[in-house]
Amino acid sequence: MSFCCRDLFQLKHFSKATLLAGNGGLNREISWPYARMTESISEWLYGGELLFVTYTGVKKDDNGLLSLIEECINKKLSGVVILIDSKNIENISKDIINKANEENLPLFTMPWDVKLIDIIQEIFFKIEQNREELKNEKHFLETLLFSQEQLYEDIEALAEF
Repeated sequence: MSFCCRDLFQLKHFSKATLLAGNGGLNREISWPYARMTESISEWLYGGELLFVTYTGVKKDDNGLLSLIEECINKKLSGVVILIDSKNIENISKDIINKANEENLPLFTMPWDVKLIDIIQEIFFKIEQNREELKNEKHFLETLLFSQEQLYEDIEALAEF
């Protein structure tokens, strides 16, 4: 059980987000949320991250954003969330949307004034919660399969958990 882009819409703080492109990639697993701090991301990311980036509305952003989308595709990121003022959403070029759709890279927009710390914290919590559940499932199956004594109470307690 992994945490994927499609699961983001279940989060309280992601409720104001909209999927702009890349619907075919919603099953991409998110390894980690990351807020962009540098022009290039390639040397800082491993792949699988959900990238948060701010769109300023300046015309030069389009070329930079298209380059960033291409970099995200090359690094195999799970998706991109653009923090943007509602009046600038229509300024995101069709080239960017088409590229994200072609590569099935989920591209979300979110109001720029949503507190990023709240969203990132909620994503961290869900990723860790899923990892813990996976660990518990594995422990349950190992106990069930490899227990020498087959203690009924232990197996029943693990199954309830």
